[in-house]
Amino acid sequence: MLTQKHTYGIFFFTALAVLFPAIIENPKIVVANLFCMLALRRIISLQSDKNDEKKILDASLWIFVASFFYFWSLWFFVALYLALIIKPITYFRYYLIPVIAGLAVFLMATAYTTITKDSFVWIPGWVEAPNFDFSVYQAPKTILVILLILGIIVLTAFNRVWQIKSIPKKDRPNYLLIVQVLVVAFLTCFFSPHKTTAELLFLAVPSAIILSGYVEKLSNQWLTELILWIFILTPIVFIFV
Repeated sequence: MLTQKHTYGIFFFTALAVLFPAIIENPKIVVANLFCMLALRRIISLQSDKNDEKKILDASLWIFVASFFYFWSLWFFVALYLALIIKPITYFRYYLIPVIAGLAVFLMATAYTTITKDSFVWIPGWVEAPNFDFSVYQAPKTILVILLILGIIVLTAFNRVWQIKSIPKKDRPNYLLIVQVLVVAFLTCFFSPHKTTAELLFLAVPSAIILSGYVEKLSNQWLTELILWIFILTPIVFIFV
């Protein structure tokens, strides 16, 4: 279990999503995030050693579908292969499944464009060059909010790694995998072809999991309430001030 049966995960995800109002104008990023969430669900479940081939295939297909809405969603294949590497029992054929899934997607996309556009050339329209212009993040309010939230997330992520020895061995792979997924999500944002802050939505899911896991284990009630109030008030201040 990545989190206990609390609503902290939903709360943190909602609070983080509200911080990025630009997502309203970027529905493709929202859709890509949805498919990446579905892929992440299958990736995390790989540790159970049941229906592994199906899970890998499902995750691969979800990531490829997400890439048609946001090309750099392909970074999530790094998370998939990391999950395979840390998996206790794995086979070489597992590493080939994403390649086979990619070939299947290529053939289907080629067939679709050939039928609908009378052309089999679609890859140039799919690939998006990264944009490293971060001027949209230079607004003082945006910088302050991002530094505050990322500071909390980084601290809780380090705490997650620090506390690894207290976690049962069977839960350790996924426990660390979420931190690795957070890094993958950051790379997905960093390579965004259009910087609008909406791309930061990719950080919401792994961040929400890490934050909820941290808060659930806190014995200090006032610190728990402080973190919750920060995530309640920050979106309000960000939007209305």
